[in-house]
Amino acid sequence: MMPPERLEQYKTIFKEILQRLAADLRKYQTNRAAENASILDHAGRLAELSQRLNVVRGTACVELIIACHEKYSKLFMTNMGLSQQLSALSTHKEDFDAQYQSFLDELEQEDPKVPKSLREFSDWINNVLDALYNHDKFLELSLNQMQTPAYVQRQEFLDEFQADLKLPEDVELKLSLGYAKIDRFPMDLSQ
Repeated sequence: MMPPERLEQYKTIFKEILQRLAADLRKYQTNRAAENASILDHAGRLAELSQRLNVVRGTACVELIIACHEKYSKLFMTNMGLSQQLSALSTHKEDFDAQYQSFLDELEQEDPKVPKSLREFSDWINNVLDALYNHDKFLELSLNQMQTPAYVQRQEFLDEFQADLKLPEDVELKLSLGYAKIDRFPMDLSQ
């Protein structure tokens, strides 16, 4: 059995990592929400410009294609910035995983019984980050489809894209529950 002072050290380490992760996740969510309005505005403008392509010819057509490309580039760059913020969160996961493994190694048991609260936090980190990465990749695919004027010209394009921007409810719920647990921090490493 690990000495109580060492358990307390690990508890402090895990608490700090989880609080930093929660703060950065909240910041990411805030940034994503703030950028959604801009992203939707650019997507709406892109749809409008793409629909005009059917009507115009000659020089005006070239100008519209350039304007479409500029709007698409803004959409893409905004999403790339948010993707980079999301990728930066992986350092917290790596820190947690390293401490998790170190904790298990220190237990010095053949088949260590992982404390339930520690396992729950580990599962939460993995589930939430996986869901956020999947959502990010889904948005990236949606943005790639926007390169095709016919896709953007569809009547339902903006409604579909707006729905795609929203984080699924189950992910929002997982985030909220995880934040509540981190804020209370009921980790008991002696279980």
